[in-house]
Amino acid sequence: MRFLGLFILLICTDLLQAQSSDFESGILPEITITHKVSDRVKLTTKVESMQRIFSSTTDEPFSYSYLRTDIQLFGAYKLNPFWEISAGYQYRFAEAGPDSQRSIQQAGFTQKKSSYRILHRFRTDQTWIKDQASLFRFRYRPTLELPLNGQSIDPGETYCLIADEVLYGFRGKNHGLENRIVISFGKMFSDRSKVETGLDYRADQLLENAQRHDLWLRLAWFYTI
Repeated sequence: MRFLGLFILLICTDLLQAQSSDFESGILPEITITHKVSDRVKLTTKVESMQRIFSSTTDEPFSYSYLRTDIQLFGAYKLNPFWEISAGYQYRFAEAGPDSQRSIQQAGFTQKKSSYRILHRFRTDQTWIKDQASLFRFRYRPTLELPLNGQSIDPGETYCLIADEVLYGFRGKNHGLENRIVISFGKMFSDRSKVETGLDYRADQLLENAQRHDLWLRLAWFYTI
C-alpha cells in the first residue's frame, strides 16, 4: 500500500501548488461496453460525461455545469498474452464550444507479477475542431493494478488501480504538457461486470505560468458482452 500513499502525497502536493491557479472539480461518470469477437479481437464502446460542480474562475464557485460528452469506438487486436494494439475514434459533444473529432492509436503492454500487474499504455491522438488548428498528442500511462483480496482479481473481490499519465501535445506553434493521476477502487462482480470509483486529478498547461488543475470524482461501469 506504499504505492497508494505515494500517489496521494503527489496529489496533495499539486493541489497545494494549485491554490493560485485555475481549479475545477466535479463528477466524471463513464460506461464501457466490450464485445469479444474472438480470443484476439474485441470491440469497445465508451461513453464519458464531464459535469462541473466547482470552479474558481466563476462568480459562483459552487454551481453545476454540464461540460461535455465523449463517445469512443475502439477495435483491439491481441498480439500475444502481453501486447495488444488498438485504434479508435472519438466524437465530443461540447456544451460551451464547437464539437470535435479525434482519431486514436494505441499499444498496451502488461507486466504480470505474483501479486499485482503493471499495465503500460502508449497512445497518440489527433483532434480536429472546425476553424481551429489540429491538436496532436503523445501519451504514456503506467497503471498499477493491486488485488485487495488474495493474489489475483477474481469475481466478487475488490481491487485498487493507481495510474499516472503524461501527455505532450502541440497545435501549430504552441505546445503543452499535462499530467493525470488516477486512484480508483473497484469491485469485480463477475467475469463480465465490474465497477470502479476514485479520484482523477489533472494538471494542465505545465509549461506555462497560467496552469489549470482539476479534480474529478470518477464513476465507471464496465460490461463485457
